Amino acid sequence: EQDQAQVLSGVFEGKTLGTPIAIVVENKDARSKDYAELKNNPRTGHADDMWLEKFGHADHRGGGRASGRETVSRVMAGAVAEMLIKKLNNKISTVSFTGAVGDLQMDDATCLKLIEDPQLVSKVSGSITRCPDPNLSAQMEALLKQAKENGESYGGQAVVQITGLPKGLG
Repeated sequence: EQDQAQVLSGVFEGKTLGTPIAIVVENKDARSKDYAELKNNPRTGHADDMWLEKFGHADHRGGGRASGRETVSRVMAGAVAEMLIKKLNNKISTVSFTGAVGDLQMDDATCLKLIEDPQLVSKVSGSITRCPDPNLSAQMEALLKQAKENGESYGGQAVVQITGLPKGLG
């Protein structure tokens, strides 16, 4: 999509002001009617399906609580937090990757081995699925493409590694 983030407040001349940072991403190509068939037939395993099961209603129009539009706020907040962490303590580093999608799961031994790999960040960045294991990544990609064709979705699991934290943080 061509949508761009726009900082509305909290930043001036490249520096934060200590006030809340407001960022907006306008969805200029929203087409709620494209989701009409989901009103009475939510995608199995999708958050809208769980929301409907739990509360008896869900927003089927593509802008629901688990849409890309809704999750973009977490991505932007994470980017701001990452910049802050680098500024406050450049010894802290984070890396995250996909450890599972559906029934495809990385075993614990492989996961621990990858966490120690100095090339982990480049392996993750080079993977469309963000899975650093090339064979598993290819399987995940095939599964997700098939799921998209079938109108299905799968849950997953993220692995997060944080290093360089100062003693007593948290």
